[in-house]
Amino acid sequence: MELIVFVCLAANVAVCEEQHLSVALEPVPQSLCMAKAIPHLAQWAGDHPQFVIKKWRCAVPGSDGREI
Repeated sequence: MELIVFVCLAANVAVCEEQHLSVALEPVPQSLCMAKAIPHLAQWAGDHPQFVIKKWRCAVPGSDGREI
């Protein structure tokens, strides 16, 4: 699975970017991916305190960001 995360700098929320995070989740329904993704997002946020996660979604890797 891939998590597509829209993040902004904590010091300047006008500066934002999209991050693509590969996670070890088998393809699952959207609702299950959303639930299983939360620990991965929390870990990423802890490792990147300079960013604030604004929104995110699950996608199939290599699908150009299309949702599952």
